[in-house]
Amino acid sequence: ILGAELARNLGTGPGGEVRVISAFGSTTPGGVAPAVRRCTVVGIFKSGMYEYDSSLAYIALPEAQQLFDTGDVATGSAAPTGCATGAR
Repeated sequence: ILGAELARNLGTGPGGEVRVISAFGSTTPGGVAPAVRRCTVVGIFKSGMYEYDSSLAYIALPEAQQLFDTGDVATGSAAPTGCATGAR
């Protein structure tokens, strides 16, 4: 899921593909090779805050753990509330 501005800047939308690159890849004789994963864009979000909409993307936790080689660890979380004004 991509922020609306990020999707616009990348020229993609639902059904399109993006490549996600992690600097934490595998060590090779030539140095560290970044981990690269192709992801299909399944949705777009628009928060109304340009900073978020232009720079954030969400992927499933198991895919993020594999890409960033974190094992069974989460470094962030989100909980949908349905309505920002109804959040408690």
